[in-house]
Amino acid sequence: MAVQSIDAVSSSARLKPFHWSAKEHSHGPLADAIRHFLHSPRSVTVRELCLIRRYCVQWIESPLWDSNPHGSGEILAKLRSEAPHLFTPQALAQWISEANVSGLDPL
Repeated sequence: MAVQSIDAVSSSARLKPFHWSAKEHSHGPLADAIRHFLHSPRSVTVRELCLIRRYCVQWIESPLWDSNPHGSGEILAKLRSEAPHLFTPQALAQWISEANVSGLDPL
């Protein structure tokens, strides 16, 4: 069910991306998966990784980031193209690090 709600948010026309830590979203499978990843990245399950990957895709696809003064279009395009392919905890950690360097903080 959580995956469907993430998809519904990502297909909406809202400018602001859905953020997992927002009060209304800070509980449930996605929040649990992100907390698990933050505390013990090597032990996340395939299901948790899938939830986090889908979250990152919807988050980075927000049109809000097109006007980010800290990131270039090239970096944003790279992050957007890589997000659907975050299949390991190591790839996810690297992607988050690259986003942070660009002034973006998905987590």
